[in-house]
Amino acid sequence: QKARKIHVLSSFNKKALLKLFPELEEKVLLFPGAPARRLLGRKNRSASLDGKIKILCVGRIHPRKGQDRLLEAIAGLPKQLSAKVECLFVGPIVNKKFSDKLRKMAGLTNCPVSFLGDLADNDLQIVYESTDLFVMPSMPRARSVEGFGFVYLEANSHGLPVIAHRTGGVEDAVLDGKTGFLVNPDEPAELVKRLGQLIEDNELRKEMGEEGVRWASSHSWEEVAIQIYSKT
Repeated sequence: QKARKIHVLSSFNKKALLKLFPELEEKVLLFPGAPARRLLGRKNRSASLDGKIKILCVGRIHPRKGQDRLLEAIAGLPKQLSAKVECLFVGPIVNKKFSDKLRKMAGLTNCPVSFLGDLADNDLQIVYESTDLFVMPSMPRARSVEGFGFVYLEANSHGLPVIAHRTGGVEDAVLDGKTGFLVNPDEPAELVKRLGQLIEDNELRKEMGEEGVRWASSHSWEEVAIQIYSKT
């Protein structure tokens, strides 16, 4: 109540805040954040030596991040498509039971699956630069939700098209049909469809990747600060 300004990152966050404190509406400023400068793309992409389409998911290993939904979608692809891909997971294990489940699921897919753990920034940069497509289908949960989704902007900055679930504040981080695809979390067939579309269509991946670079570069913490502190 004593704050002069309250900064939120997404329309979802603003709506949730005003549901609790509707009297604060005039104080709330909505400005999406920016990807961390240390993880921005360096235009140093490397081609896959084995010709595989590499799918990357970055996030802590937890049910809310939806890594199981990604593996289910890969398993749902026609075999000729799943044989073309490789899946890489980056992130710390915070739920051992879920991690064990993912490893069992990985053994049933028709493609190589790697769990790279929690990487240092420079190593994560290298992984971003060597992959083709970013997928993190976060799931809505009662007490936990994606408030925005910085990781999608990080992936975009590396020229990766993204696929995400339409949940929480993710809609403010991903431009549906431009920088990637948003799909409904209760429609797994849609995730399979969009995944297959981006695996097959090299030109679409390129177009969305280029638009993603422009989108990510349009976000700046400096600009956010200017907007917040210049408004009385």
